[in-house]
Amino acid sequence: MKFWLVVMALLASLAAGNAYAGDKAGGDGVRWSSGDDLYLAGRNIIAGEDVKGSLTGTADTLMVPEGTKIGGNAWLAGRNIAVSGDVGGNLELRGADALVNGKVRGDVLFYGGKLTLGPDADVAGAVRYYATSAAEIDDGSRVGGHIEPHVLAASGDKAVEGLQHPRSQPFESFTERDLVWLIPGYGLSIVGAFILAVLSVIVAFAMPGSPTRLYEAVEEGLALSLLIGALWLFALPILAIVAAVTLIGIPVALLLLLLWPIGIFFGLVAAVLMIGGYAVEVMGVGLDSRSKSVIAAIVGTFLLWFGMTIPVIGGVVWFIAVVAGVGAITLSGRTPVVLRQ
Repeated sequence: MKFWLVVMALLASLAAGNAYAGDKAGGDGVRWSSGDDLYLAGRNIIAGEDVKGSLTGTADTLMVPEGTKIGGNAWLAGRNIAVSGDVGGNLELRGADALVNGKVRGDVLFYGGKLTLGPDADVAGAVRYYATSAAEIDDGSRVGGHIEPHVLAASGDKAVEGLQHPRSQPFESFTERDLVWLIPGYGLSIVGAFILAVLSVIVAFAMPGSPTRLYEAVEEGLALSLLIGALWLFALPILAIVAAVTLIGIPVALLLLLLWPIGIFFGLVAAVLMIGGYAVEVMGVGLDSRSKSVIAAIVGTFLLWFGMTIPVIGGVVWFIAVVAGVGAITLSGRTPVVLRQ
């Protein structure tokens, strides 16, 4: 939910030009709140407003000044970032240069060019960073946990693991936490399966006969369907990364990252309709087109969910479903309408 609100706020800022970011959040941007959480987007932002929940912001230059209190986590992205306030949870940073010179009650995670811990930095947890140079850590800074550096080599083709800043001391062995990416539908829960079923039923009811059209589109061009789906799954994130290299390309990158999970989700919906449509045809259900489509959505959701819960095989089932579903949507949209006499 946080990601979608950030994207919407960023697009709104582009449309609004140099909009003001709120009474207490200065700069030329927009301010968006949801419950206790605050979302900021713009060109130059000073987030001087206390936040009870989490803070999410993206800008060219983004500052959280001294005295500002963030009750929850903070996720900040920009070219230049400076955090001198108090963060009650974890702090995640994405940018070319980032300065942490305040209190962080959780962990600090940084991806970008260079990370600096100032003399007033007080991090209760660990500091992990993936950067092109070793972090600058002032002698007056305090880090309660370990410091885990991942510094890119000069050639830029691999990372030098375990490179320590001179100040940092060897830390005890620990179990490294995996980076969990929230991919729509992967590891589908019962609640997720129910939501997928409801949306599939809505699509089936609104477009009777869609299961048959999708299945026939894949059947007629299986290889092309899989190729289109694979390109969407793998090429789109790469294009987003390439676009994000320049500041001008950041809105394009965010738009591509927004479209990527949407495409995956609708690919799963298409897979549900295809699987269910084929199963209904095999069972020979004698109903009208709309009723058959609705039943196909329910049956297809159950079969897909069951296949995705199988250990090891479930990941393969998810991959094939997404790839075939995205390809089916594309090919069915290109299928010409034949008028019969």
